[in-house]
Amino acid sequence: MKRKCRVTLCMIVKNEQDYIADCIASVKHLIDEIVVVDTGSTDATIEQGRAAGARIFHYSWQQNFAQARNYALEQATGDWILVLDADERLEYVDGNKFDDLLFHSTVEGYFIEIESYIGHGEEKIFDQVVRLFKNKTNYRFTGAIHEQVVGSIKANNQGGGLGHTDFKIIHRGYLNNRIQEKNKHVRNIEVIQQALILDPYDPFLRYSLGIEYIQQEKITQANEQLTIALQNITGGEGYFQSVVVNLASGLLQTGQLQQAEELIDQALMVLEGDSDLMLLKGMVALHKKDYMATIGFLEQCLAGKKENTLTSSIHTFCGDLYAIVDDYNNAELKYFTSLQLVPQHMYPLMQIIGLKQKGKSQLAWHKMSQFTSQQINRNLQLQLLKMEELPLVLVLALLNIINDNSHGQVDGTLAYHDYLQAVLRYQPTDELTTIVKEYIKYSAETMLLYARMISAKCENVFLPIAHKIVAISNDNLDVIIRTICPTWIPCIKLHKILPHAKA
Repeated sequence: MKRKCRVTLCMIVKNEQDYIADCIASVKHLIDEIVVVDTGSTDATIEQGRAAGARIFHYSWQQNFAQARNYALEQATGDWILVLDADERLEYVDGNKFDDLLFHSTVEGYFIEIESYIGHGEEKIFDQVVRLFKNKTNYRFTGAIHEQVVGSIKANNQGGGLGHTDFKIIHRGYLNNRIQEKNKHVRNIEVIQQALILDPYDPFLRYSLGIEYIQQEKITQANEQLTIALQNITGGEGYFQSVVVNLASGLLQTGQLQQAEELIDQALMVLEGDSDLMLLKGMVALHKKDYMATIGFLEQCLAGKKENTLTSSIHTFCGDLYAIVDDYNNAELKYFTSLQLVPQHMYPLMQIIGLKQKGKSQLAWHKMSQFTSQQINRNLQLQLLKMEELPLVLVLALLNIINDNSHGQVDGTLAYHDYLQAVLRYQPTDELTTIVKEYIKYSAETMLLYARMISAKCENVFLPIAHKIVAISNDNLDVIIRTICPTWIPCIKLHKILPHAKA
């Protein structure tokens, strides 16, 4: 039986009382020692860390993240180091699986995916960083900001020594409220400007400063910094692609179309087929009102991207473009794909309804009903009820009923009660909608009665109640979208699909 390696969790913190306990708890079963280096907390961070079993050290902040990280490493006694920030947590990892990684003789450190929530938490960006590595004195972080240990590991292993995991770190430090709470932009800019005094042409520092300006929506200043960064890099840096993408995006946003196009075309000669550059290439074509070219570039972009919130938005945007060129079949497919990826975004559903209103839809209601789970659908109904969006609530409730029947049996009567309650809350606006309300109220009551009959085992081959429920649901949906739902049309929003800035 092999002996378990000792692992030390290393953290640097300041005023993290609301996060530190959860962070430590996420890895407590994997580690043997906790080192917390505090850089000046005035809240209960130290007490929270100590209560979680951490050894607490104090460090005078020197405007340099690498120095603080390395001070924490010097306190570690484990065979391996795991590095986390307080506003991060590691998704659950089996202890045996984790231990197995520590015995690969050729691996000195591991990349772990970071999933960062941004904005108000509705979108995410992803990155790969080395956060698990052997505790050796020559493995140290470099960089005053966005510090990395990967360089020192590669330098001591002939450019190798690194492996990959399927672990995931959830990071909430980029949420708007978190950035404001920690005043991160001011802090980061101070760190960068201090470091630039010693090395004014350091491309990574200029790049990092550009990203800070982007996140503050100071695009002109960001373009200036990214241009300096681009002038001082070789093209082999790991952040080269991000410099080019963010600069091209900034040029587009400031109306410098020709400069953006030239930069994108030059970059594509080095980064052939890069998905972010193809996305920006599509934006250039859009500015020229060449919709078919835009669609082509966006489709190439989607082929190389991991499915996430951003790709959902790109699918939606493609749907809008297909609708503009009267390719309604592809428009509907794109809307539906987007809806499946992010069910919480109602715009794609509204556009499919719009196509049905125009008689341009090929998507059957039973297929639409499967865009998400019944529970997520119900949660959406509750949210929309609070917003008084009754037409969409009615549509979602009926889709849930159809989805319920697609499993071959009715799972109780909850979906039917939801629909009836939504109907009762709907307030007609004229004589037609008053008649419609009475009609769908009768339908809702009938379906609820049928659902109770099915629950009571009254259905058989001679009394196909489930079939009747689906027929009534389809009928009600057709009536509702043509009389109660407003007419929805595509609305192109360029800024929604530009690549997200990250350092």
